[in-house]
Amino acid sequence: MKAWKPTWWKPDPPSAEPVAAPLATPRRRSRWGWAIYIFLFLAMLSALTMGMLEALSMVERLFQSSLAGLAYYAYGAVFLVTLVSSAMVVLPAPGLAFVLAAATRWDPTPVALAASLGGTLGEVTGYLLGRWAGAAIARRRPALYLKAEGWMKRYGLAAVWFFAFFPLLMFDFVGIAAGALRFPLWKFLLVVWAARLPRSFIEVYTGGAFFGWLASYIG
Repeated sequence: MKAWKPTWWKPDPPSAEPVAAPLATPRRRSRWGWAIYIFLFLAMLSALTMGMLEALSMVERLFQSSLAGLAYYAYGAVFLVTLVSSAMVVLPAPGLAFVLAAATRWDPTPVALAASLGGTLGEVTGYLLGRWAGAAIARRRPALYLKAEGWMKRYGLAAVWFFAFFPLLMFDFVGIAAGALRFPLWKFLLVVWAARLPRSFIEVYTGGAFFGWLASYIG
């Protein structure tokens, strides 16, 4: 009797010819390159977060009032900022910095929930780009896309979860590859949210606590 194997993580059979070109072997990033990239990311994240915390403190001093009463507006702002940040092919530092700054002023749990939802829905843009223009992107053979396509073909939605969970990894090309390979959108979003939810809680409760302590120490 043939054993049953689940196939929910695999893409649906394409309705047309495959859109991707053969895989290439791009040059690896050197260790020094990764170290510089991580250093610059953390430096920019720290500068942006501390700048936003100072701006919030200035608002409190200006109006001589706490910002606690604006919590619901803050959660909505977190959702919108993470939505826009994920929808654009840029470093996630600006959106993450706003999330960390918000976590020092308002309840971290709603902040994490809003960030996970906004970050998940924002990735729809990359998915749709791959769905509509995957063939054109594959013909240009960009190195990051070819690597992302190879990971998607080999690991399926497990690759989506992995890259959505770690903030220092370029997720946009994984989303484009998922759309080009015709992964169902609902499965893509579900797996992205399953990664972004724990990631947001870790960021909020660790990073938010650290920057809150740093701001009180400096101030």
